[in-house]
Amino acid sequence: MKNYFLSALLVLLAMPFVWGQPVGNNQPTEKLEEIASSNLERYDTWNALDYFKQVRERKPNDVKANYDVAYTYFLLRDYSSAEKEFQQLIELDKENFMPMAGWYYAQSLKLAGKYSDCIPAFESFKSKYNGEDADRMKTLADVEIAGAKWAQTMTSPKEELIIKPLDKTVNSPLMENYAYPIGRNKLVFSALRGDSIIVLEDAEEEAKFARIFVAEKAEDGEKWEKVEPFSASTLAAEGFHVVNPTFNQDMSRFFFSKAQLVGNLLENSKIYGAGYDGTNVTEPTALDFNDGEYSCKNPAVGMLDGQEVLFFASNMPGGKGGFDIWYAEINADGTTRTPLNLEAVNTVGDESHPFFDERDNRLYFASNGHPGMGGIDLFQTERNEAGAWSAVENMGPGFNTSVDEFGFIVTREGRDDCFGYLISNREGSSGAVQSQTSTDDIFSILMPERCDVDLIVKVTDDKTGEEVVGATVKIVDKETGEVVAEQTNTENNKFVFPLEQGKEYEVVASKEGWETGSSTSADTRRPALENRFGSVSGPMEWEETTTLKEAGLMVQTFDRNSKAPLNGVTVMVYDGDKLVDEKTMTDGNQFSFILDNNKEYKIKARLEGYIGDFKTVKATEAKEMHKLYLAPPPLFVNVLFDFNKSNIRTGAADTLDRIAEVMTDYPEMVVEVRGFTDAIGSDSYNDRLSKRRSKAAIDYLVEKGIAAERLIAKGFGEAEPVAPNENEDGSDNPEGRQLNRRVEFKIIEGNVGAVETEKKN
Repeated sequence: MKNYFLSALLVLLAMPFVWGQPVGNNQPTEKLEEIASSNLERYDTWNALDYFKQVRERKPNDVKANYDVAYTYFLLRDYSSAEKEFQQLIELDKENFMPMAGWYYAQSLKLAGKYSDCIPAFESFKSKYNGEDADRMKTLADVEIAGAKWAQTMTSPKEELIIKPLDKTVNSPLMENYAYPIGRNKLVFSALRGDSIIVLEDAEEEAKFARIFVAEKAEDGEKWEKVEPFSASTLAAEGFHVVNPTFNQDMSRFFFSKAQLVGNLLENSKIYGAGYDGTNVTEPTALDFNDGEYSCKNPAVGMLDGQEVLFFASNMPGGKGGFDIWYAEINADGTTRTPLNLEAVNTVGDESHPFFDERDNRLYFASNGHPGMGGIDLFQTERNEAGAWSAVENMGPGFNTSVDEFGFIVTREGRDDCFGYLISNREGSSGAVQSQTSTDDIFSILMPERCDVDLIVKVTDDKTGEEVVGATVKIVDKETGEVVAEQTNTENNKFVFPLEQGKEYEVVASKEGWETGSSTSADTRRPALENRFGSVSGPMEWEETTTLKEAGLMVQTFDRNSKAPLNGVTVMVYDGDKLVDEKTMTDGNQFSFILDNNKEYKIKARLEGYIGDFKTVKATEAKEMHKLYLAPPPLFVNVLFDFNKSNIRTGAADTLDRIAEVMTDYPEMVVEVRGFTDAIGSDSYNDRLSKRRSKAAIDYLVEKGIAAERLIAKGFGEAEPVAPNENEDGSDNPEGRQLNRRVEFKIIEGNVGAVETEKKN
């Protein structure tokens, strides 16, 4: 199969332009065939078609004559006529002398958007084709079938798109094949241009070959004002097409392709590099990886991991199919290193026209080897931080049609990545002569949903209006409540947040020592954006202000043991003995109180199950962050006694020593000492015995330095046993009675924050 995917020139340079009146009705048939073939070779495809038709009139049942007519229609991209011609040819060619006719018939159907009809046509081709490249062609047929089935399910674009052909100042009657935007008002592109449609061989020298041009818009930014040759004296190359202009990101280097077209095949295509000073291109040099044995084309510069690389398409050895995408690191002097095959995107078909956007690490390219809607479709893949590429994705309807799309590129100026260009022969092409899909034009493409939205936030004092430095600003998704972005600025008061379109956000500021005064919202839904900006056609940004109130007192609460933030705490603020404020945080550990900063306050923290904390805050400390530490209460082990005894045993003394140590560490702690007995003896005797046991424990603790007023004696006799005194059969249970002969310790003050004795610092 001849490669109809010719990148920069495609097949158009094999089929132009318009015709003089063919002559030769009196010529022998062999002479007519010779003239037709000669016209095709000299790119006079229109006259070639007329001569081929004359041959067929004389040989209506000749398979070759019918094939020549059908194939020339296909080259002219008149798919409706090609479909009819190939269908007739297949019915005529019973012996399958022209096996590729089935391929072009199926392609014509697909390119005309007849997806349901092309599927059986490709299946039929697979069943009949037995050429040397049968495996490859059948694989490609499977790809086309998959693409046609997928296209039938795609009813609308995946995103909003506004696509328009450029005006006729840029899109000429012939063809345009690549565009590189410099902002939105300047375009460097390659094209085959002419004021009239002529036989290429008879044209002026400068009109015979594709060249690079530059176009600029008028001051109003609407119409394209003028088109001029780009560095014509430097880039002129007699006998060669000069196409595919591209620059590196800082516009210091310029790359392009220089190619010959032999017959209808692209040959001898090489990539050149040159310097660029903003006006002129230096003398170009062929890059090292070029070779006369294969073609290289479609250069595009991108950044991978901070390294400038050149992406390009080539059919050099080591690839997967016809043309693959390759990339090579660019050295400081503009030379390149050994190219590497981008295996993740390449197929047995053709891939070309890469463009890498560093802003989202996304590679765009054209291919006929992945399932698509047309002959050539646009695809994309994303590179992650580890250097792996995501699954290749068809960009879908709008970007793609049933015909050819390639050369997709977006503006690289700053954040403007929602506007770009693509090349297509879709309906609307200004140069359409033979059919609605005969020539390639440049189309602009606006993708409103991709336009960046930046919110600039400033924080001010609610009272004075002065800027507050050192605040933290959070962006909260109103629908989910999720904090989607957060910034803290210690040196300035400008916060910039990239927002997603189609959402409502709450903007909240905070700062230690301050309380939220007023929050604000940001609405990025389409009606709100259009109301604010008029239209969504480029990067957008606006400013919002949120305020803070200076707080009089800030408190944070923590677990004393783990030092972790402690939630659920209640903090009370006293002015002397008067409670002036109280707050409980069920989620969070930071409290703020609006108070007079010229007073001394006492703050207390309490949480059930914890020993509280407190401190006195002097007036000079009011604006500081004050931290309170609450402690889990200690676990006190019961003290056990011998039968009918109240003296402290040796083991019990060790336990009481540990209790004394804990109470020394927590001077605010007040403990109830609770005595108990077993069930032997009278109730009155056991009551007295339990009190003696409680008093014995208290006396021991007092001897260890614990103040008697912090120890409260209680006797409960044989009440509240912790174990059975008897077994189920009524017999004595010595182990249970031993556990009941005990003294327990219950913290009654200090664990709920009701603290009256201030701890020492």
